[in-house]
Amino acid sequence: MAANASAGGTLLADALGWDSSLSTWRVKLLVYSVLAWGAFVTVVAKGSPIELIIIAQALTVLVAPFLGIILFLLTRRTDVMGDLKNGPIQTVFAVIGLVAIFSISFRLVLNVFG
Repeated sequence: MAANASAGGTLLADALGWDSSLSTWRVKLLVYSVLAWGAFVTVVAKGSPIELIIIAQALTVLVAPFLGIILFLLTRRTDVMGDLKNGPIQTVFAVIGLVAIFSISFRLVLNVFG
């Protein structure tokens, strides 16, 4: 949990335009906030912690396709990636990855909703 909170706090600080070094007080505050939020949800939720983990994993699978599309689109843009823009071979692999992500998400939705 601490590793995920550290990653989340660092990424959030970077997204807010702050220094994303773990030694800064802002990042530490965000890391502790992520940990506190997780502890709060665990205490308030009226279920097993295992159920919470399963729900969190299911939500991750459902959100992954949207993140995949964003990454796919951004890595195709020269103004964002410069010389590191994806070429044709990387694009083929990216499309294969997107199809896999969408397939997993679709299968999860079918399993959950029948």
